[in-house]
Amino acid sequence: MARPRRLHAVFIGKVLRPETAVDLEQNVRYLVTIGRKEERDEQSLWDVLSTLSRTVEGPEDWSEEHYH
Repeated sequence: MARPRRLHAVFIGKVLRPETAVDLEQNVRYLVTIGRKEERDEQSLWDVLSTLSRTVEGPEDWSEEHYH
């Protein structure tokens, strides 16, 4: 049995049109599960990390205080 795959498609009247090329056998029945993809702003990992990071107050040169 083949491993399930996920793909994004757009509904056009009576058919679903995949957004990318698919390698499926013709005239074969497939089970399709439909879920609406919510539109959201895509953020890079660096954008997410920058929102979680904070500034630490300390000496200008931390190496001067490394024994404390």
